[in-house]
Amino acid sequence: MKANLLFLFGQQTDVGIEAPSIILILEDCYIELCDDNATGHLYSFQVVLKTTGRTFTFAADGFKALERWISSLTVASVEYINITKQSFLEQIAAAGDAKKTND
Repeated sequence: MKANLLFLFGQQTDVGIEAPSIILILEDCYIELCDDNATGHLYSFQVVLKTTGRTFTFAADGFKALERWISSLTVASVEYINITKQSFLEQIAAAGDAKKTND
C-alpha cells in the first residue's frame, strides 16, 4: 500500500518482481468484517467499492494483523487528502513569497 493505493499481486513472491494484478484506489469505499464461516478463513474482511459495488475479500494472519489492516485501510484516503492539502498549501505559500520578492 502506498498513499491511497493498494497493490494486489497474484503471489507474494511477485512483489517487487511482477506488476500488480490489481491496483485499488481507496476512495469511496468502506471496510467491513466478514463472517469467517462464510469465507472459510479466520480474520477475514472486505473492501467494498461504493461506486461499483465490487468487493475484495482478504484474510489477515491474526487478530492484531486484522486490526492493523483495518486501521491502515480506513485512514489511507484521509492521510492522502491531508498530504495533498499540505502540498497545495506549501505551493500557495511559495507562490506568495515569490510574488512579494518580485514586488
